[in-house]
Amino acid sequence: MKKLIALALVLSLCVCLLAGCGSKAQTAAPAAAPAAAPAAAPAAEKLLIGVSFFGLSNSEFNVALKDAINEQYEANYKDVADILFLDADGDPTVQLSQIDDMIAQGIDALILNPNDKDALAGAVEKCKELGIPCIELCNETAAVEARTSYVGSEDIVSGRMLGEALLSKAGDNAKVVVLHG
Repeated sequence: MKKLIALALVLSLCVCLLAGCGSKAQTAAPAAAPAAAPAAAPAAEKLLIGVSFFGLSNSEFNVALKDAINEQYEANYKDVADILFLDADGDPTVQLSQIDDMIAQGIDALILNPNDKDALAGAVEKCKELGIPCIELCNETAAVEARTSYVGSEDIVSGRMLGEALLSKAGDNAKVVVLHG
């Protein structure tokens, strides 16, 4: 049950940040205090969500993603979960080690922004073996069957759409250069 709740929370975080549903919360007027306060329920154990970024220092986009996740977390989930952000600084070996550390700390779910499709596949497979939901964010690993979900765009489809839009604006006589890298 805890893993299902963790999965729902993580998917909600990812969908909210990519859908742009981060609106400012409105504060309602406080309700009148009841005559006799009900007994407080025991505090539920908070979930621990690990978020592994391949690089924050060299990617403004990843920094924006981290900020959006954190904004949603602070606004909606801080009472039910703790979140652990780690930055691998572009090194897949560091990212693997950090994920192993998060697993050892008992994460309930992992949001993974991988930098190496093949090198990080083993981490996704390990999460599946351990029953830890793993959501790949914006980049995919080769472990397509092992991941829980993927949140991001399809690069080929995005590239095709961009090319078609460019051609529609530039016209038939445009000179186009394609750069790889």
